[in-house]
Amino acid sequence: MVSAGTATLPLIDGEGHEAVRKLIAQGPPDEDVGLEAFTSSSYLESQAHP
Repeated sequence: MVSAGTATLPLIDGEGHEAVRKLIAQGPPDEDVGLEAFTSSSYLESQAHP
């Protein structure tokens, strides 16, 4: 199945291979979104005093 999908993509030249290699080496981006704000002490303190 993967080969069927990749067969529709254009060929990657030397610069493209280098760009892909760098992206793979970097790994996925860090998670910047989450529930930290809802569990921080500032949030809990603001909810304690309505």
